[in-house]
Amino acid sequence: MGEESLALARELEDERGIALSCMHLSDVALRRGELDRAARLASEALELHRGLGDLRPVTLDLINLGFVALGRGRLDEALEGVGCVAAGESRLEEAARSLGAAAGLRERIEAPLTPDELAMLEPSVATVRDALGAERYDSAYRGGRSEPLADAVSAALELGSPPQR
Repeated sequence: MGEESLALARELEDERGIALSCMHLSDVALRRGELDRAARLASEALELHRGLGDLRPVTLDLINLGFVALGRGRLDEALEGVGCVAAGESRLEEAARSLGAAAGLRERIEAPLTPDELAMLEPSVATVRDALGAERYDSAYRGGRSEPLADAVSAALELGSPPQR
């Protein structure tokens, strides 16, 4: 039924319908362990939801991408996802710390952000930096960047469970 909904939304050129169908199909793909499909669908949903200005679904799309990252063993990407989700929930200090922790981990494992990853992350970084101000953002970011990985993961887990769908 999800595939039919997506096909119909595409036929009608209904961006909101396409985005929601992609988001829900991404959930299904995650549960089936189809990580590439889940990532593709969640990325499409994220792009459309951002374009539509739908903040709650953006958070859910980022959660799905975080689960894909965890499934692939990419803790750095998962921490970035936590930072983006925290930003979407206006948990700004936690967002900056998670983003810093992800940057620190990426540095340690020599896995810099690709241009596409940087473009996906930038709206959340800008939101957090603008809301906190450069000094507070930089302080929280540096704190996250320098904290031990176990502490960063614990802090990410303490942010709570994802919003209910």
